[in-house]
Amino acid sequence: MMPGREEATQMIENSTVQERGAQRRQFAIETNLRSSEDAWHWWHWWHWWHWWLREAMEHSLADQAKPIDVPTHVLASDDDPVIPMQAIENDVVGLIPDANLTRVNGIGHLMPLENERLVADGIEGL
Repeated sequence: MMPGREEATQMIENSTVQERGAQRRQFAIETNLRSSEDAWHWWHWWHWWHWWLREAMEHSLADQAKPIDVPTHVLASDDDPVIPMQAIENDVVGLIPDANLTRVNGIGHLMPLENERLVADGIEGL
């Protein structure tokens, strides 16, 4: 099922923490509406978490993460309303050899939309 404007708006609102302003909010909604049906299935707010848990239990990426041998830096927020920090620590940083984690606060799941300076500074500081 493809999202309507109401579903796209709700997904953006439920994924963010910081106020984005009308222009960024509209951009996020329009981008969401252009998503493919497969991508939307992943992000459909009302069913996403339960679907993800079922899929993750059946399809582990652990074996694919172990051979990563490039510097990996993860920027994650303690306030992400979509993916809990514990999942980031266990299922991302915990699986990639020598991955580094920078934890931030006060930002949601859509970091580049909410605070592009924070993301840019995080990349620049590597």
